[in-house]
Amino acid sequence: MRVELSVEQAAAIQQIGTWYRGNTSPFLTLGGYAGTGKTTLIGYLRQALGDLDESAKVGFCAYTGKAARVLAAKLRDTSAVRRGDSVGTLHSLIYDAEDAGGGTVRWVRKDKLDRNLIIVDEASMVDESIWNDLLAFGIPVLAVGDHGQLPPVGSSFNLMAAPHVKLEKFGGKQRNHQLSK
Repeated sequence: MRVELSVEQAAAIQQIGTWYRGNTSPFLTLGGYAGTGKTTLIGYLRQALGDLDESAKVGFCAYTGKAARVLAAKLRDTSAVRRGDSVGTLHSLIYDAEDAGGGTVRWVRKDKLDRNLIIVDEASMVDESIWNDLLAFGIPVLAVGDHGQLPPVGSSFNLMAAPHVKLEKFGGKQRNHQLSK
């Protein structure tokens, strides 16, 4: 996949790569308004990671089923998903559903995930409890979302309030960019 990244996106890729290779923090947040190229960046990042480590497995997820389907379609359009990757809801990635009796389901956190990186799209929707469950796996997490959106309903936790990396430019002149090994 050949992607045309803007200067701002290329800088973001470098920041994300430095974080991922350095293991300096368990997570990194990437914020951007609609139209700034977050999903393009996710697809490019996946391809670059695969070029550096063919065996790397990424868990792509979003909070809702609809958001996960949109993410899957965009990743499929750019041929970004590789063998061993998964795309689905955050709940399906980190929890198993168990019958709690009376027709109700109880979500139980999985013991282990076979992933090298987790990318959460629409991360502004994630509440503190689920976020803590996700971090408990000890796998690097890239949380991607719109830092202009409101926090989850009924919560003061706002993962995307002050993202580590921001995309703020819409469109603009594009240039080629190759991630160096």
